[in-house]
Amino acid sequence: MPHRGDVTTPLRPILASVLAWGVLAVSCVQDEPAADVSPVLTELTTTTVEPAAEFEWAAEAVVWTEALDTLSGELGGSAWSYFWAPDIEFDYGSMWPGAPPLRGEAAFSFMRSVLPPRANAASPDGAAFISTDGVVSMLQLDWAPSGMDTSPITATPGHVVNVLGPIGPNGSERMVAALASDSWRERRNSAVEPDEADDFASRWVMAWSGRDDRMADLYASDAELVDSIATITTRGSTDIKAMADAQLPASWTTTSLADGTATVYPITAKAKILDGLVLVVEGTDGSGCPHRLAVVLTVADGQIVREERFWPIEDARQCLPTEELPGGWWEGRELEVSYHGPIPEELATQTGLVQVNGVRIEIYNGNPRLEEAVRWAFGRFEIAGLPLPSLVEITFTSYAELCEEAVGRARLHDGNWSLYFCFDSDDLCVDDGCSTFAIGPKHVLLHELAHPWMRANLNDDDRDEFMSFVDLTVWSDAEAEWAEMAMEHAAESMAWGLGDQPFNTWRLNGTSHDQMDAQFELLTGSASLQPPIHD
Repeated sequence: MPHRGDVTTPLRPILASVLAWGVLAVSCVQDEPAADVSPVLTELTTTTVEPAAEFEWAAEAVVWTEALDTLSGELGGSAWSYFWAPDIEFDYGSMWPGAPPLRGEAAFSFMRSVLPPRANAASPDGAAFISTDGVVSMLQLDWAPSGMDTSPITATPGHVVNVLGPIGPNGSERMVAALASDSWRERRNSAVEPDEADDFASRWVMAWSGRDDRMADLYASDAELVDSIATITTRGSTDIKAMADAQLPASWTTTSLADGTATVYPITAKAKILDGLVLVVEGTDGSGCPHRLAVVLTVADGQIVREERFWPIEDARQCLPTEELPGGWWEGRELEVSYHGPIPEELATQTGLVQVNGVRIEIYNGNPRLEEAVRWAFGRFEIAGLPLPSLVEITFTSYAELCEEAVGRARLHDGNWSLYFCFDSDDLCVDDGCSTFAIGPKHVLLHELAHPWMRANLNDDDRDEFMSFVDLTVWSDAEAEWAEMAMEHAAESMAWGLGDQPFNTWRLNGTSHDQMDAQFELLTGSASLQPPIHD
């Protein structure tokens, strides 16, 4: 997904007695002059593409886990506000042995202090793993510069695993963080003995690969093994051994990171006492489909008392029967956030694709009715004989950071436009059958599509001529009022001329219908599509 963000033109709802749905624009864009581009009529082919297979199972989990990696790198410790529940319990005793768990705001404050926001604060050590109620994520963390970079533990970057879960509607309710065995060796810290964790990992690999018949010694007699993605729950060392025997011939190895670090992470609450570990393995369980697993082991008295397995999403899709893949924490998520920072566009779920002249526009958080409205809006440009706006994605969103002040936004980054709309099917449809679209959403769609169209099809002379025509001197200025910017008058003129219903022009000082028609024709060279108004 492209990074979104530098140039923005928002639409802010303004309640007025004459409007039931506020839809007019306020701009904070510094618009740059566009090249002189002669309009060329292009053929419209708006066809909905069926979502690819990767969107059919755990699509929200893909978005959530990729955002976890992305935002951790961009925002440092502040990123966890997107993924933790407000009452999070954060157990980092496996990194600072003896440290008590932190809860709620204390956990948030700690993370912000030890990982300041910067590009290299965190980098993913591979794809995340999921269960039906949790996530295992591996990161390389660089604590410097922060108040923690003088500690022997955090003075240098380290490889860390985070085990999140259970994950509820407001985010993860608990997270355990642990440092890799090899990272502990680099630190020469006597509080943790990584060899014990490595020995457990080696014994697990040998036992499940059929190279060690001491399975009963490895697991406690009442041990539990849970693989929620494969819908397996097994209790007792005898049944666990029978499960392992049934999977032969199997072969597993512990994976290594790019720098050679083994993916074994000791979990300890007290110095020199191993309470568990996380190991990441790759191989096959005898099914003939190679895959990876993150295995979280709970240890007591030298034996495994509980084992939970997590799968990479892609591996589960490839190796497990599609009809048997379970639901989980990711289903029905709106992915609301509590952090008052940048809008987390990475937390949108791709629901479809619309193809316009061979260019695929990604639709996020959409549905068939919203996508039909998008096709309607593009079709209005075609009917007017205009080239189509060029953009890469459209997101329908209810994120508070966006929708408290806006009904729509158009953003430009690295030459690519992204549009955001704060309405859903309930706002869009006039009746239950959605036989007619409401004027408000149609107005917003056309206004925001006008921004990429104008940037591509208007040159400096066109802009100057329009400013003179509407008696304004500023095209766009982030410090200017909405009504002072000719760019917003032009976008409103485009929305008017492409629309099929007149809207109230009170924010343009009550510009007459004839004047709106003339402004559209000046911008486009085409006649307004507005139907004649009868007295």
